[in-house]
Amino acid sequence: MPIELHRIAQPDENQLKELIAIYEDGDNMPEDLGAWIERRLKHGHSLFGGYFNGKLLAAIWVVHTVNTWTLEDLCVREFTRRRGVASQLLQLLVKQADADRIDIQIPAGKVEDYLHRLLRELGFQSVASPCAGALWTRPFKRPT
Repeated sequence: MPIELHRIAQPDENQLKELIAIYEDGDNMPEDLGAWIERRLKHGHSLFGGYFNGKLLAAIWVVHTVNTWTLEDLCVREFTRRRGVASQLLQLLVKQADADRIDIQIPAGKVEDYLHRLLRELGFQSVASPCAGALWTRPFKRPT
C-alpha cells in the first residue's frame, strides 16, 4: 500500500469529510472537528495527508518554527491501521524535512509505543527538554 504525501492547504468539501472521518477514528479529538481543522489552518499550521489510490487515509499536522517542524495529531483511518500507513507518512515527512533542511520534533506523550522503533530507525532520539518536556527529535540530515 504505497502512500503519497500531499500538503492540504485548504481542504475542499470532500477532503474535509475525509479528514473528519479520519479524526473521528482517533482518540481525544474535539467534538467539532470541522471547526478544529479550520482553526488550526488559520493559525498557520500545515496539514499533510497520506493518500492511497486518490483516497485520503491519514493526516498529520505540522507546526512550523524557523528551523523546526513539530509533528502533531497523526491519525490513520481505522480500517487501514497496521498496514504501514503511519510509517510511510512519517518517512515521507522526514524526507521532505531533509530536503527543506528542517529539524523535526514530536512531543513524546503523543507517540504511540509501536512507533518508537520506527522513530529510532528514522534517526529520532528521545530527549528531555526543559521547555517542552520529553520530545522525539531529529535534526535534518545533510545530503552525502
